[in-house]
Amino acid sequence: MTNVQVVDRLLIAETVTTMGWAIDRSDWLRLAGVLAPEIALDYSSLYGGEPHRVTRDELIGRMTRFTEALDMVQHLVLGVLAAVDGDRATASANVVAVHRKATHLGNPLWTVAGTYDYGLTRTADGWQIDRLKLTVLWADGNQHLRPAPPTT
Repeated sequence: MTNVQVVDRLLIAETVTTMGWAIDRSDWLRLAGVLAPEIALDYSSLYGGEPHRVTRDELIGRMTRFTEALDMVQHLVLGVLAAVDGDRATASANVVAVHRKATHLGNPLWTVAGTYDYGLTRTADGWQIDRLKLTVLWADGNQHLRPAPPTT
């Protein structure tokens, strides 16, 4: 492996980790920096439905509404494996997302765990995510905390 390949893999790992970090902190400007102008989005394993395309602004709007409906959210993105082919890359990572909201409906926690698969493109501003697929492996806790599927 060359030094360039090592650097690319580190930058990709930082890019996908930044996505979760920015969502957890409602840092929408930072999130925008790691998202491509258009993203192929697949959350069908969590919400059903079909994969679809969204703009960066649409996805940030969805994430904003999602996090505002909760008291806290924390994404743990671990074990990032990346493969680079020129200015395109793919990455996979384990993810555990903990959602918290005080509620009269029981347990204040809802945890979702699975994998993220990413597509990335190299831009003048660095690597950006242009494909995102969540595959849920398990979930536990109070699903009443789950906000409505993010559609707009």
